Amino acid sequence: MTRRPAYARQLDATLAEGQEPRDILIFIDQAPPQRPVRPVLSVFRDADPGALDWSQVAGRDVLVANADRPSRDRLRSTVQAIVAAGPRRLVLLMQRPPFAEHVVIAGGRDD
Repeated sequence: MTRRPAYARQLDATLAEGQEPRDILIFIDQAPPQRPVRPVLSVFRDADPGALDWSQVAGRDVLVANADRPSRDRLRSTVQAIVAAGPRRLVLLMQRPPFAEHVVIAGGRDD
């Protein structure tokens, strides 16, 4: 069985209930808030993002929180792994200007 990002089981439960999240919030090398307002996935320091199964993001909007905190290499490897899974949209959220950067829009309907 392929290793998945942290909190993947919670997202599985949300999807099993028939709920389709508006977007998924990704945290790199940090824990999410205790009570997040949206589904989250995390990749911690001991995990290689490219070795994780990111299939839950396929066709969904993804927001990477605090994208200006990890090293450029760590951010790049995580973004590459997520993009390979085929999200509909990927947005990097930053604490400093420009505050957000749109990385990819996949083919298909754009609401």
